[in-house]
Formats: sequence, C-alpha cells, structure tokens
Amino acid sequence: MKKFLSSIGVLTLVLGVSGLSVVETAGAASKPVVTITPNSGLVSNQKVVITGTGFTAGESLAAVECVATATTSAGCALGGLVLLTVNPDGTLPSTNFYVQTGTIGNGTCGTSAADATCAIAIGTTTGTLVTDATITFASTTTGPSVTVTPANGLKNGQTATVTGTG
Repeated sequence: MKKFLSSIGVLTLVLGVSGLSVVETAGAASKPVVTITPNSGLVSNQKVVITGTGFTAGESLAAVECVATATTSAGCALGGLVLLTVNPDGTLPSTNFYVQTGTIGNGTCGTSAADATCAIAIGTTTGTLVTDATITFASTTTGPSVTVTPANGLKNGQTATVTGTG
C-alpha cells in the first residue's frame, strides 16, 4: 500500500504498508505496534483480535481491512471500519475484528494465492497512519476438476483420456 489521504465519514485515515514511514504519534514512548491474532490461515468472517502497544493514551483511532496494493481508501472495506480508543497506559483495548474475503474496496482479499495477503491498518482521526499489520488468508481451493484429452475435434469412436482431481 502507498500513502494516501481520504475522508472516511468524519474520519481521515492515511494508510500505507510499504514505502511509508510510520509516524509516531505525539507523546508515544516508542513506535506503536499492532498485533493481529491469529494473523495467518484466515477465512472469511473469522474473528481476529487487535491489540497493540506504544500508542498515545486516549487517542481515537480506526482499524480497517485493506488490500495489500491499496493506494486510496477505495482499496479498503470501509463498511468494516472499527473505532478504537487507546487505554490510559498506551495500549489498544483487545478488540474483536472480523476479516473478510472477496471484494475489499476496489480489490479482493483471500480469493486466490495472488490476493492472500492483505492488511489491517490503524490510523488516527487526523489523517496519519499509525501502524499496520499484514494478515494472510488460507489457501483457496477450487472444487473438483475434470480434464479430457483431446478436448475438442473428437471423432466418433475415438479414445479420450479423462483425468480428475478433488
């Protein structure tokens, strides 16, 4: 994901995964870290738990699932946005978040090996990416398949080989 600025209702959220330095929030002792548990082998509608440390106490944040290649909020599932308020000790409250496969904004997550890796981004309401974490969906499998060789141009009585998987 590349840096971008977009309005999300009353929220402005900058998202990014690569090529963008994560900005420390004012008053935070160290660079904030978000943890997603579990973060791999995920399936659609699976509950993951967001936790984190190093945030500014009382800060209002938003969590959203995005495709790994998102360059604007159009690559994010804005309908699944979850608001968070940082605890007094700078930790994120343990928050349930339900990941989705299929259409995520203008892309897809978890429908093939090519889009198995996505992200959950955490941003401030003032438009700064705070941090993000990669999530990986389980391998998708296709249903049974059958192959006939030769597949076309068959003549009456000609032998064909049929193979199948699944």
